Amino acid sequence: MQQTDLEHLYAWFREYTSRFTSDNSRTRTNLDLKTGHTLRVANNCRAIAESLHLTKEQCVLAEVLGLFHDVGRFPQFMQYGTFRDGISRSHAEMSVEALDADDVWRDFTDDERQLLTTAILNHNQFTIPADCTGDTLLFSQLIRDADKLDNLEMRAEGSSQRYTITLNAQGTGDEVQFQEMETVSPKVREAILQHRCVLFADVQTAADLALIIIGTIFDLNFSYSFRQLHETDCVERIFSWLPQNDSFREMREAAEGFIEERIAAQV
Repeated sequence: MQQTDLEHLYAWFREYTSRFTSDNSRTRTNLDLKTGHTLRVANNCRAIAESLHLTKEQCVLAEVLGLFHDVGRFPQFMQYGTFRDGISRSHAEMSVEALDADDVWRDFTDDERQLLTTAILNHNQFTIPADCTGDTLLFSQLIRDADKLDNLEMRAEGSSQRYTITLNAQGTGDEVQFQEMETVSPKVREAILQHRCVLFADVQTAADLALIIIGTIFDLNFSYSFRQLHETDCVERIFSWLPQNDSFREMREAAEGFIEERIAAQV
């Protein structure tokens, strides 16, 4: 895969996403958000790959991985009206299905196809499977970092809007709304203080939903990612609209301290 191959892959992405249209403004907004997210994640992937001094071919593959990783989001939202995998289907699996259906892999080697497919399937897992090694592990880590960086930035940009958060109750398909912004659930607070990712099953309040994004910093892998967090102040901006009490300040210090430690350690 070479730099010259990127143009027709971006053309494919534009054509593919144009198939998903709607007169519904909510649907259009959500699909547009995923288009923008995808393009930014592709840029993040390329930047991380270059920071790691990967080969030119690997840098191109990293960018393609970002471009491909969420294409399943478009049929997911059109079919189910949600981006929640738990009440629809795995968007990573739907991404691979979409790529297969359009025979996008025809210009890739078998090794490239296997690498990208596995990394796509790994990108939305809570953890990367233990048997994932070598370049497959590297690219799985890379797409996860790139994805999380944009999710953190999007949450920081939209954090001033204290809108109602709709969550699924116990995976049943019934939805409940969490509007309580002043309270953090004990398990969520404990995870942040112990530098662990937050389980979605532990989310009980709107504040928890912001903190589950904060918790993703504990799964980042590369120096570039931590430097970006430091330069963009994503964590500080998210915490700035959460309650300003001792409990939240302690979690903020834990998160910011973790970033500083990782930068100092030159991860």
